[in-house]
Amino acid sequence: MPTVTTTQWTKKRDAKRNRMNKISSMIEGKFVHKDNIVSVLEYILEPYDRVILEGNNQKQRRSYLNH
Repeated sequence: MPTVTTTQWTKKRDAKRNRMNKISSMIEGKFVHKDNIVSVLEYILEPYDRVILEGNNQKQRRSYLNH
């Protein structure tokens, strides 16, 4: 007899909703108070998540162009 597998079409959406529910008391709209940043990251990040850090490199670029 063939096995029936069910596909969860909303897997990523449900995972995001669960993560957001974990931190709902620590955020105000889309913003995180600076005192809660570490806690929010600890709650939201899970193993194998990709994290991209961005910074302002305009100072480096300007000094490079001045030479």
